[in-house]
Amino acid sequence: MPAPSAGDESFGADCSRFVRCRLNATYNSPMSRIPPSAGLRVMTYNVGNGLAPASRLAEVIRASLADVVGLQEVTADQEAGLRRLLGDDYPYQILHGDGIPGKGLLSRHPIVEGERLHSHPARPDLRATIDAAGRTFQVAVVHPEPPRLHARGLRSRPHTAAQFDRLVSLAAHELPLVLLGDFNMTRLQAQYRRVTAAGLVDAFLVAGRGFGQTFPLRRGIPREELKSKLKLPSRVFNALLAQYAVRNIVKESTNFISMPSHEIRLNAAEQANVETMMRKFGENPFSPPSVKECQELVGVEVFSSMIESGELIQVSADVVFRKSDYDSMKAEIKQAAERNGRISLAEVRDLFKTSRKYAQALLEHFDATGFTVRDGDFRKLRT
Repeated sequence: MPAPSAGDESFGADCSRFVRCRLNATYNSPMSRIPPSAGLRVMTYNVGNGLAPASRLAEVIRASLADVVGLQEVTADQEAGLRRLLGDDYPYQILHGDGIPGKGLLSRHPIVEGERLHSHPARPDLRATIDAAGRTFQVAVVHPEPPRLHARGLRSRPHTAAQFDRLVSLAAHELPLVLLGDFNMTRLQAQYRRVTAAGLVDAFLVAGRGFGQTFPLRRGIPREELKSKLKLPSRVFNALLAQYAVRNIVKESTNFISMPSHEIRLNAAEQANVETMMRKFGENPFSPPSVKECQELVGVEVFSSMIESGELIQVSADVVFRKSDYDSMKAEIKQAAERNGRISLAEVRDLFKTSRKYAQALLEHFDATGFTVRDGDFRKLRT
């Protein structure tokens, strides 16, 4: 699945996949007043303001088998492509390809009527009524602005309250409501409490499986990236971060910032794929699978998570080693260079019975990291 947009809206945002549950379905913590007997499958997906091509989005949406799909950050190109590619699968469509404010609704069931809700003048929400075999219900697709970070915590943007006023009023309507979106909020925020107090049920919590954060396999957002996004002076940023850490609002771990409860967990299928890949590393520790092969085996997100955690060490665009093998090679190269005063690429190749590709990538990596220094056709340990 193509990743949701990280943009300015990744901090504290929900993610965009789906899970199956009897209430309705899904990800981005959709809220629902559909009765448990409805058995409706729903998907909500932030398509990233052009991050993924329409052809790939169509594959993911089609494979989801969702009955109703809510989309956020739809561009004009994505709109045109989805109309063309998903017309047979989802004959009932409302799409507004406006980029970050863009919304979409795809349905296998007739859309009786729809409208844009202009509670926020620059980010209109989408509301529609759907008739699913005689069961009529409302769907709202929303994407509020992310809150701003202040010294006393996260604060909503000026128009957010009006947006949620309108959404809460929809929940009071006689027709059941399914609320889909990239909400840019966590369960700790006041707006979340408002919608649950209005009778909406968090289907993500009811489903009881999967992850609720954007990029759940990443350690968090890099410290410097967060500082850059917030556009705060270093002194202010460091003070805020220290205060939030004390108050257990965020946690910092090796230059990554995350929610305190965040843990990286693989599901059964992901774990099985990792075990298959690691067996391939074990079979040829010094001529392991390429980066591309690893990504195809376990997926880009799982692979990136293993790089971040240090379980794998990527030494070039195409070459990656297990941490244990990398450490072993480094130690043996150090011993050989200390014994002989230097070591050549051919000697490294022969030492590990590998190919020139792997030996060269490893030595160039050691040069770049300051472990070795090149001297003609040889490497010496940097002193």
